[in-house]
Amino acid sequence: MQPAQHFKCLLTTIESDSHTWNLVYLQRFIQEHGGLAKILGCCVSPRETVDAIKSFRPDLVVVSSVNGHGFHQGRELITKAVQSLGTYRPIFVVGGKLTTAEEDNKWISDDLQKAGYDKVFVGQSAIEDFTSFLQEFRQQAMVSC
Repeated sequence: MQPAQHFKCLLTTIESDSHTWNLVYLQRFIQEHGGLAKILGCCVSPRETVDAIKSFRPDLVVVSSVNGHGFHQGRELITKAVQSLGTYRPIFVVGGKLTTAEEDNKWISDDLQKAGYDKVFVGQSAIEDFTSFLQEFRQQAMVSC
């Protein structure tokens, strides 16, 4: 049985990432945690993501990357979103394989949060941390309904 949906989520990726299995997995995962999840698809430009945010008006934007370029292009995406969205600001999270060097995770997380992401999920604890985040996010969404 599907739980009641308490928040809207937009799932996207970066311009160079042609993978979709991660988005399909995340869509189901988010649905299981009470969210209505819409997938934009693969190879999404920052402009397309911003336009979709404006029309869909999600509570949460999840940027997933598995090709190792998520750091630079994810940073470009959040910069464009912060500049373009004005006062409407959903929660932004990013995760997956953001670079090809695992040892950069701490520096990358700090940098992406300074750029505007609310949370960054990388490394071995990424799924566990994202699960905890979604549980808290759902509880907050239920309170604000």
